[in-house]
Amino acid sequence: MKYLISGATGFVGKHLLNHLRGEGQEVEIISRQPGIGRDWTMESLLPAALEADVVVHLAGAGVMDAAWSPARKLELESSRVETTTMLARACADAWKQGHKLQLISASAVGYYGPHPFEEVQEESSPAGEDFLAQLCAKWEAALGAAKEAGVPVSVVRIGVVLGAEGGALKRMLLPFKLGLGGPLGHGRQGFPWIHVQDLARLFEFIGQDRGRAGIYNGVAPECVDQRTFARALGRAVHRPALLPAPALALRLILGERSTLLLTGQQVQPKAALAAGFAFEYPLMDQALANIC
Repeated sequence: MKYLISGATGFVGKHLLNHLRGEGQEVEIISRQPGIGRDWTMESLLPAALEADVVVHLAGAGVMDAAWSPARKLELESSRVETTTMLARACADAWKQGHKLQLISASAVGYYGPHPFEEVQEESSPAGEDFLAQLCAKWEAALGAAKEAGVPVSVVRIGVVLGAEGGALKRMLLPFKLGLGGPLGHGRQGFPWIHVQDLARLFEFIGQDRGRAGIYNGVAPECVDQRTFARALGRAVHRPALLPAPALALRLILGERSTLLLTGQQVQPKAALAAGFAFEYPLMDQALANIC
């Protein structure tokens, strides 16, 4: 099959690209960099969609890369909503021309908003009301043109992606290896996570059935709280994990972005498991032993 991928130069995108090529799949990318794949214009996207069997949309500005000023919030929204709208329209136009394809778009577990760890969130749970939840809701709503045209559309709400080469874990490894790691805030907030290899496999799994559509939580079955994650990472690098990062300090340093670290939710991959997806790394200790 032929895959068309946006966001292929990011942490998750690179892993997905390498995984698909390793499985013998043909891959083309969408990029803002001149001369690299298809560019973000309808004149380029529609012909690409007409050649693709599966379109995977991962593009979006990083939520932790800069302070959440009003301008940055607009950038976070536009980088997701505008690109998703364009790609959904290209897929819809290709479908209307008789080309059968599938669209899979990333979203995030932030869709559910913060919840106590005891309250389990599944794919049917409603959207939250905070900034991140509403950002995810707008992101997913931008897929409307493809859905209305009849394109099979799947959404993967991704948790914290664990891998050595990028994402949150790359930032955490050094202080933990120095024995300076520990839980964030009170540590009881949910920490929904997934090994980056399992996430790449989940995208491929969804794409294997080109008629598949729906919402999937891209998280491992064993959701832990932040304190349990910190202890597991300490064990993986053979260091104590006893130094908590006070909530007040994180708020002073990160501002509103600190909500990403100080709140969370327990999320379960009910749809993926029901569809028959088998996680290679369902347990936290197992995943961190592989990565570290």
